[in-house]
Amino acid sequence: MVGEEGELRGPSMQGPVNPDGTYPMAPGTLKYAGIGKVQTTEALGHGTDAGERVVMETRFEVHLPMSAAQAAVDDVWTPTASASDPQLVGKAFRVASLVQKSYMTARRLAVEETQS
Repeated sequence: MVGEEGELRGPSMQGPVNPDGTYPMAPGTLKYAGIGKVQTTEALGHGTDAGERVVMETRFEVHLPMSAAQAAVDDVWTPTASASDPQLVGKAFRVASLVQKSYMTARRLAVEETQS
């Protein structure tokens, strides 16, 4: 599989309280670290109306090797290195649903990019 290096983690968790009263978010438990691939499932996305504005939505999938740990909804894939697209590094993709089918050659995760 050609793609990026990255990490699949469980959902972020609220850490212990800081002296200023805020709660930092701690990364979730590491489930898999290794190769993965982010790709769109629709080449151009599709438009939806939001009030008087058309908003383009693009759907993404993350493909992991079958040897990777089973993912769950709300897990997060974060590319840590990419030779082909350095702009992907550090972006976070939340697992929205798991793609299931017979004879899969890779674990496919329907994801959405999270905003930090």
